[in-house]
Amino acid sequence: SVPPHWHPMDENVTVIEGVMMLGFGERVDRAAMRELPVGSYVTLPKEMPHYNRMKGETILQFHGIGPYDITYVNPADDPSRISSGFRPPEAGARAAEGSGELAPVVEPAATDQGDLPQVSEESAAERQRQIAEAEKKVAQAQRRVSGLEEEQQRYATNPFRPTPDELDVKLHRAREELRKAKKELEQLRADLASPP
Repeated sequence: SVPPHWHPMDENVTVIEGVMMLGFGERVDRAAMRELPVGSYVTLPKEMPHYNRMKGETILQFHGIGPYDITYVNPADDPSRISSGFRPPEAGARAAEGSGELAPVVEPAATDQGDLPQVSEESAAERQRQIAEAEKKVAQAQRRVSGLEEEQQRYATNPFRPTPDELDVKLHRAREELRKAKKELEQLRADLASPP
């Protein structure tokens, strides 16, 4: 079985032999896993957390645009790091260059505020306009996510639900769009709040 993880690119999987059980999310929920028999094909969008396990001997074909990489939701689940003795560094530390030893993170010294350019009233107004646009984007993305979640609930009990993976992919992409919109809005607000 493969614990929750994601890839930085779309991943295409075909079940050649056996059965793959597939689930979505950052936590394993065996009851929510889908059974993919021989001949099944699924596209997993980039950065979509998922997990899987096989029923018996199973052969899978993976393809996509590389380079291929895998990021585990919980870094402790990464078998390459476990077998090599690697443990993620403690917060506030990083490897000293070339030594393999951990060194404290040193924050950059504060800059003299007099060296920074002054923000004109016109650029402050432009930032306010950008924030208003970003707020609209967040609201639109939130409405899209809510609508898709409602659609998913309607189909949850329907045994004839058409293309369930397609709806999951749309919902994942909408949530990712919402996350990015919120991040952009936070950055714009932080830029506006920072002193000139």
